[in-house]
Amino acid sequence: IKMKIFETEGRLAITQQNSKAKVTEAVESHKLGIDNIRRIAESYGGSVFVVEDEKTFEINIKLFSL
Repeated sequence: IKMKIFETEGRLAITQQNSKAKVTEAVESHKLGIDNIRRIAESYGGSVFVVEDEKTFEINIKLFSL
């Protein structure tokens, strides 16, 4: 897990990147956690951007102006 907390464009930013584990069986995901993070960030005037491929998952959160 890599996590960065920093300032960009006058906003507080949080980036977390994880390596994905190999899954041998089907996993059901409704993305409720991401939806909740997005809702909370937007309530603070921020945004959420997710990048994912078969090996990594990254979430970028920008919050309020500093």
